Amino acid sequence: MKQPINTIVAVVTLLICLSSCRSSEQELNTDPLEQLQLMQLGDRQYWLALPQHYQSDKSYKLLLVFHPSGGSGKGMQSLSHFEQGNNDYIVAYPDSEQVEWNEGCNCNIAHRLGADDLQFTSDMIVDIQQRHTVTPGEVYAAGYSQGGLFVQNLACNLPQQFKAVAVVAAPMSVQLASSCAPPQPVSIMMVHGTADPVLPYNGMVHSNFGLISSPDAIALLAGKNAALPYVLEKALNASVNLTSYHNGKQKFQLFSMKDGEHNWHFSGFDTRREILNFFATAEQAELPEHSQRVSTEQGQFHVRAMGLNNPGPAIVLLAGPNYNFHSDSAWFAALQPLLAQQYRVYSIDRLGNAFSST
Repeated sequence: MKQPINTIVAVVTLLICLSSCRSSEQELNTDPLEQLQLMQLGDRQYWLALPQHYQSDKSYKLLLVFHPSGGSGKGMQSLSHFEQGNNDYIVAYPDSEQVEWNEGCNCNIAHRLGADDLQFTSDMIVDIQQRHTVTPGEVYAAGYSQGGLFVQNLACNLPQQFKAVAVVAAPMSVQLASSCAPPQPVSIMMVHGTADPVLPYNGMVHSNFGLISSPDAIALLAGKNAALPYVLEKALNASVNLTSYHNGKQKFQLFSMKDGEHNWHFSGFDTRREILNFFATAEQAELPEHSQRVSTEQGQFHVRAMGLNNPGPAIVLLAGPNYNFHSDSAWFAALQPLLAQQYRVYSIDRLGNAFSST
């Protein structure tokens, strides 16, 4: 007996739906760790994650991500997931040789046992470059906690290998602060909770493992990297304050997480996204408060507008604030906030000057 045509259609439709649902469940249940490749490098190892739509003939940026003390590359991948939703980076998650990295304080287990983590890092970059096409000049590093302390060691001793680095939940050891002498500049980002009880934001005094504060660390690193004597402080929101330096090409920034503890994740702050954004803008100076870039056919003009609620005439300063302290721009930068107490004041950088494009 023939089945009614509408019944057959209903059954076929149900089968298609069930098949589609199973496929969706399989995609949702895909374990991101299964995408990791274990790579041997002599007696050391690292875990490699390729972009989801990897193409062997395409060039990629390279990001090395360093785990905390007692952690692992797999654990750091589970925490940060840098390769997910991102098709620009090949990401490596190395395993430390000892329980922690040789971070440059000459005070821990890795130092006493002679772990050469700086050389391992250089070897790992070369190994990946031999296996895949890495875009020249596009190598980055990020680290969490004690892995962040090690990334500072990279910034001090191997800056020529990286375009930018990011440090999460770590100030800086007293020993590395006194020995840090980078042969060339590298952009540096720090993210730290002000209530961190493990590696305190304000540093700590200790006979073997003393720490300087994160604000002192970013100021020191900025100075070591030839930043100009101009610090930009601004509140990004109720929970995040930014301290930013610039040397004309690289920038050095501390994101202070109000009441944040010893974490990778912070409320209202997507650490992974913010790090990738920092890497993408590593050579762009941070705009001051009240600033924006206005696009024209000639280029982008930086305009800083203050005192907009004041009545009366407007004042236009045609040089605008910049880092060139021997020019009238420096005077305008200092003068504008004073004038803005009574007037509407606009300062504009000339093209090719300060924050305006060339």
